[in-house]
Amino acid sequence: MNYIKQLTFLRFLAAILVVLFHYGRNTWPFNTSEINKIVLEGSIAVSFFFFLSGVVLAVNYFNNAKFKYRDFIIKRIARIYPVYLLAFVITLILAMLINNSYPKGLSIILQMLGFHAWVPGICLEINYPAWSISVEMFFYLLFPLIIFLFRKLKTKQITILVILIWIISSFQHYYFVNNLYEVNNIKIEQFILYFPLWHLNIFLTGMLGGIYINKIKKINLLTARSLYLIGIIIFFAIFLIDNPLIKYVHNGLLAPVFFLIIIGLSLDKSLLTKVLSENSFVLLGNASYSIYILQWPIFIIFTKLVNKSSLNGIYFYIYLISLIIISIIIYLFFEKNMKQFILKKLIKK
Repeated sequence: MNYIKQLTFLRFLAAILVVLFHYGRNTWPFNTSEINKIVLEGSIAVSFFFFLSGVVLAVNYFNNAKFKYRDFIIKRIARIYPVYLLAFVITLILAMLINNSYPKGLSIILQMLGFHAWVPGICLEINYPAWSISVEMFFYLLFPLIIFLFRKLKTKQITILVILIWIISSFQHYYFVNNLYEVNNIKIEQFILYFPLWHLNIFLTGMLGGIYINKIKKINLLTARSLYLIGIIIFFAIFLIDNPLIKYVHNGLLAPVFFLIIIGLSLDKSLLTKVLSENSFVLLGNASYSIYILQWPIFIIFTKLVNKSSLNGIYFYIYLISLIIISIIIYLFFEKNMKQFILKKLIKK
């Protein structure tokens, strides 16, 4: 699969932001006032993953006349399922042996198959960050149909349709947060935040970004840099300046901001994008999936070893470095090899 190298490292930054949100918010400098404002909203990085997924898939498949549904699904499974299953099995074992937690059979079956995000109340059980992979699997199953429909439309029509879906989704999330949300009602909260259908808007916006990247090809460098600089400024302004939007960012509200950043970086040819395309940064980006999906089982193991329920200061940094190193090893020696093995066995030449 072709990809835009300078975007890969952004996946690493997003994965680290999620880890900081879960476990590092009380460690310096992430507990300082301004940085902590961003860290406390670190779950927004998951929306960025959804957006970037749409970009990458559209860049690779929208203009691909040889697109085959079977091969596409196999490639997606080969990409995400081996590490997903590894993390699931490890976490399940650790939950029983260390946390004395015994998930119900339905939770085990649904998470093993990647359908757990559809069931509020259990979607965060076992390996809780895996809810977003369940959402991704929904996108993958739907993607061929979206491609089929989008190819029948002109770019302007696709743009209008995606914008309308994004507007409707944003108002729907606004309504849910203000009228449906109930304190201490886990099922309602999980329905609002994690139900796969509510995240389709940002995936579609990412696809629209990929379509424009394919279509534009070249752009004035000043324009490209202006796009991602404006996007970055807006992003930090939303999180650092008190405003009413912060309450509603979880389910795709920031899609236009991501659009500006990704389009600009994709089409820029500056020193920044050359640095981001260096092999070391690309490797970290490629290891981001393992960082994300293994953060909880590695946390369970590490807290058990140091006999602590939470990690602050030096303990958090040792955990974070260990997580990154383990994830790189998993990517190089497990994820890549399993992907190649599955493709070799199931993709017809």
